[in-house]
Amino acid sequence: MSATDLAKDAIRVISTAGLSKDVIDLLKEKITLLDEKVNSLTAENNTLKAENYDLKKRLDTVEQKDKSRISKPEGFDDATESIIDILFENFYGISMESIAQHLNIELGFVEYHFDLLFKADFAIQYATGPDPGSDTFGLTDKGRAYKVNRNR
Repeated sequence: MSATDLAKDAIRVISTAGLSKDVIDLLKEKITLLDEKVNSLTAENNTLKAENYDLKKRLDTVEQKDKSRISKPEGFDDATESIIDILFENFYGISMESIAQHLNIELGFVEYHFDLLFKADFAIQYATGPDPGSDTFGLTDKGRAYKVNRNR
């Protein structure tokens, strides 16, 4: 029986009965039950407050770890991150055209993202090929470090 039900029952008993010894004993019993219920709920509330405090501390720890991770440079998006992944996998270099084909996007978008990578000092041109579009590119030390730290 809930504390509310006990209180309603006590009120019903008071309003319908005279205040005989039996009624007084019954009210004392109901009050004792209410006290026990309040104590139980207070203990449960304290336990929940302690759990809540612990969870908030754990969340703060996780948020601090997340903040300490390397942040994305300005303008980086999923496509930029995908290009970094491809460059990381192709240590000896890969052409922009190959990246465009791999990601199924236009070459102009790849060039845009390379502008961001060059600006952040994450990419470098490895070799200039004889044909247009045969130049190969790779990650700098800084770009490789970013990739490794991003995946921790």
